[in-house]
Amino acid sequence: MSDSAMTHANDAPATVDRLFQRGALIGGIGLVAALVGAFVNPAVFYQGYLVAFIFWTGLSLGALALLMIHHLSGGQWGLVI
Repeated sequence: MSDSAMTHANDAPATVDRLFQRGALIGGIGLVAALVGAFVNPAVFYQGYLVAFIFWTGLSLGALALLMIHHLSGGQWGLVI
């Protein structure tokens, strides 16, 4: 396989690039809105931030606990999850 074919084989499709740009735009708008909320009403902002932090941390730690139990037991049940 030539070098030019290898570089083009790993390129992402144009739809992925458009999705990345849209996601970055929406994330930027959300960041600006969060900063505005932090300056307008900091007490409510920090309460919401804490709830979101606990929610997403709980999801990731729960998934990590299931993964550790799966590796500890050595069964095939974790592949289904």
